[in-house]
Amino acid sequence: MPSTFPRAFPILTAPKFFWKKVGEYVLQGANQYAPMSGLPALREAIAVKVKAHYGRTLSAEDEVTVTSGATEAIFDAIAAVVSPGDEVYEHIVFDDRKHHSFVGFDRLIDALQRSRLTMTS
Repeated sequence: MPSTFPRAFPILTAPKFFWKKVGEYVLQGANQYAPMSGLPALREAIAVKVKAHYGRTLSAEDEVTVTSGATEAIFDAIAAVVSPGDEVYEHIVFDDRKHHSFVGFDRLIDALQRSRLTMTS
């Protein structure tokens, strides 16, 4: 059975039920990366949850994006609001340290970085 596992190695010691499920999903066409903004069903579920918990109606198609992790989400948020030439003040602190990937994001979008002291408890 052909498979698409780019840059990955299948776990050959997985239980049979795992491989049966993999086969089912491959036959359904789920053998590629997810869409960049996230699977439509997941984005729709997020929009429904936001409406239920916060009373805000979102368009799952236009206003909900699923990222592959915190680093991507932080970069996306910064890139969405910072323009070339803007000054960026560092204030993202995790466990008394800057997020490991934040330094350099500003340079990627050609902004000027300024550091400021951030107090943490």
